[in-house]
Amino acid sequence: ARVLTQDLAGIAGLHTPVETAQGESSFNLYSILIDPAEFGCDRDELSSRLAAQGVGSAVHYPRCLHQQPVYASASQPALQIAEMLSRRILSIPVDPSLGEEEMHHVTEAVKNAS
Repeated sequence: ARVLTQDLAGIAGLHTPVETAQGESSFNLYSILIDPAEFGCDRDELSSRLAAQGVGSAVHYPRCLHQQPVYASASQPALQIAEMLSRRILSIPVDPSLGEEEMHHVTEAVKNAS
């Protein structure tokens, strides 16, 4: 994940996971947050552009918890930030079996997609 974070640093409209001194992530997912206006495309377009370059991606949580069918009859608060985040988050490949060269391929594909 360190390679992904370093390679993707400074790209306008793209935010990578942040680790703090209070803990560290196992990075079973590496989700990036996209600001379409700054990045140049939205999450779904980025996913398509990555696929065209042979890089997989996934939307793990396309719907907020309060939008799940089980809660359809419940009174819903306005959760605009959660809903905005769910539309902008995309997971890109991260796995201990990926070598640095493969991770650089992923990050180059993200850069090329913007």
